[in-house]
Amino acid sequence: MVLATVVALVGVGALVHVLADRSQEPVAQVTGATVEPSVPVLGGAPPTGLELDDRGASVGLAWDDPAKGKAPFIITMAKRGEQLKPVANVGPGVGEFRVSGLNAKLDYCFAVVAVYSTKQVSSSVQECTKRGAARPRR
Repeated sequence: MVLATVVALVGVGALVHVLADRSQEPVAQVTGATVEPSVPVLGGAPPTGLELDDRGASVGLAWDDPAKGKAPFIITMAKRGEQLKPVANVGPGVGEFRVSGLNAKLDYCFAVVAVYSTKQVSSSVQECTKRGAARPRR
């Protein structure tokens, strides 16, 4: 189980890199007579309806499970303008997670990745907090 999680995290890390820079095509590996991508490919339906519940030092995420309880998820996040990175694993059938320990003055962006296999993943759209614009000055 731990090995599968590590493999999934490595694969999602590669996917996040590819998604962040779509100007580069994934490199392919040749195995026998077939060509296989060297990074995970998009496969399966993505999580939808990602909503953020911003509480300052923590942000709650809620999403719709496209796999109907059959795929785990990886939560990715970054400060606004930075590349998303995996920060947590969520088991199959779970549609919410809270990220804590955040700086209440900074904006953060999040995406939820459904992991259908070590080679097939699908990411939600990215959602970001809007702390700078939403908070009035005192």
